[in-house]
Amino acid sequence: MKLRNSVCFLLLSLAIICLLGASCFKLNSENYELRNQLEESKKTVSAIGQTPKTALKTIYYLSLKNGYVTVYKGSLESIYLSTDISKEQIPTSIVKELEKGINVTDLKGVYDYLESCSS
Repeated sequence: MKLRNSVCFLLLSLAIICLLGASCFKLNSENYELRNQLEESKKTVSAIGQTPKTALKTIYYLSLKNGYVTVYKGSLESIYLSTDISKEQIPTSIVKELEKGINVTDLKGVYDYLESCSS
């Protein structure tokens, strides 16, 4: 009877070890697949000329709204800043650019552009 219990215990232990090993193998293969996907996304981002950090930055858009320079964040639906710079105050070449819309990658660029409009 003791031998039978020992054999059952041994077989049960082996079964548990096999199940744990299979689970670890599955998790490891999923981890490997996720790492490959991450590497592919880094390559794609690099291929379009951006590092992963700059690819995640917010884009700002400068445009005219009701005759005034307006800054949008992320999309043309989300106003970030309404200015008191009217289109009459800026050169027509800049007005034409603003009518098309100007993409700026960071706030420094936004404020540099606004400064060039107001001076």
